[in-house]
Amino acid sequence: MSKFKLEKLVAFELNDGQDGVETERELLERCEQYKTTIHKQSIATYEEVEWEVCCGSTIEEGTYLIEDGLLEVNEDGELFLINFRKVI
Repeated sequence: MSKFKLEKLVAFELNDGQDGVETERELLERCEQYKTTIHKQSIATYEEVEWEVCCGSTIEEGTYLIEDGLLEVNEDGELFLINFRKVI
């Protein structure tokens, strides 16, 4: 039986000028690695995630919580949104 782990994707700006979208865990690791702190952080939108991927970033295969709902990323890096805002 596989374990299902849902992580939140956040959009961020760091005090050293870095910005992007990644998981909260990855963001904390980045802050530690670069010895910097978070200037701004919010739960990522689908548009922010899509922009990061279009700019060359990769998001690990899995299911993520984003502002718009759940984001499924398959092994090819394709994004699939389960949009909570349009559920009737």
